[in-house]
Amino acid sequence: MLQKVKQLLRINFRIIIRRRTMSWITFNFDLQERYMQLSEIEDQVKTLTEQLSCAQAELTTKNALIKQHTKVAEEAVSR
Repeated sequence: MLQKVKQLLRINFRIIIRRRTMSWITFNFDLQERYMQLSEIEDQVKTLTEQLSCAQAELTTKNALIKQHTKVAEEAVSR
């Protein structure tokens, strides 16, 4: 009887260790998954920042052209 109890305790101990190990593996996997997601988000932010910079530069150029055309049109009308 005592031997069966010891055997059951060993089995339960192994299950607990395995469960904790599985939890740790799952936890590590979750951290790696989160890290990958954050890396992807950082890449997206960099891409969007570059696109925004290009759009701002294009707007600045177009605004300068509009001012130039407005000035030319005003001079043409005043003559």
